[in-house]
Amino acid sequence: DVVGDSPSPSLSSRKDICFIEPIVCRSTVQGRHLISDDNGYVCSALSINPWSHCCPTTGDRFSCQGCKLDLQCCNSYEYCVSCCLNPSKIKKEDVLKLKVAKPVTVGTYTNVFDFCMGRCRHSSASVVLVFLPP
Repeated sequence: DVVGDSPSPSLSSRKDICFIEPIVCRSTVQGRHLISDDNGYVCSALSINPWSHCCPTTGDRFSCQGCKLDLQCCNSYEYCVSCCLNPSKIKKEDVLKLKVAKPVTVGTYTNVFDFCMGRCRHSSASVVLVFLPP
């Protein structure tokens, strides 16, 4: 039975429904075996989530495995990026003020992940890890 012109409750719009944004990570694509994501996790390339591109959150986060912090170098690009992303080692505000070194892309870094990927590129001997002074 329809009473008057009011819609039935099942047809009314609900205001308490919200859509959850899917979580999507940026990740390194340099290595064949390891990947680091922009949350600071390192995982095997086979364990990365195919939809979100995020590493499992049960793995190493902000890991400096294979890094010699006193020499500011690492033997793995992915661990270098993960280590660099550690908020206790780097300040986002300082990173966003830094100029990108390449003249072709003159400007500033838009986020810490871009900074860390750039700073951790391979040199001839190792991966360079650069922290900003406190």
